[in-house]
Amino acid sequence: MSDPPYDVEKDPYPLMSDWRQSERHHMIKAMRQMIDEATRMAKSKRAPASERIRWTRLAGQLIWYKDAILRSMSLESMEREMVVLKKASLSILRLFLAVASVPSNRYVLDMAHRTVRQSSYEPVTMG
Repeated sequence: MSDPPYDVEKDPYPLMSDWRQSERHHMIKAMRQMIDEATRMAKSKRAPASERIRWTRLAGQLIWYKDAILRSMSLESMEREMVVLKKASLSILRLFLAVASVPSNRYVLDMAHRTVRQSSYEPVTMG
């Protein structure tokens, strides 16, 4: 069998994230245009009052939807930070286990265990 392409071997998360970011940029740009159009029609003197009410409601709904898109962007950035923190905590755990495996470092391990038990934090289970 042939080797997979280079892009397949890479972590797919950054590629998907870049694609999502570009798609959101296009969506926000389109939303901004629709909000501007709905606002313009809601303020129009030529449109009947019943249509202006509908345009005003549509503008409000579009603003809410644009806000939801922006909130999802912040959630994705928090997810990225969680991935980075998880990788960092796993590397610290590996280092800690390597230190604990050396018999002369048993005292350090016991002191760390006592400190964790005395703290107010719940122990983290990796699963």
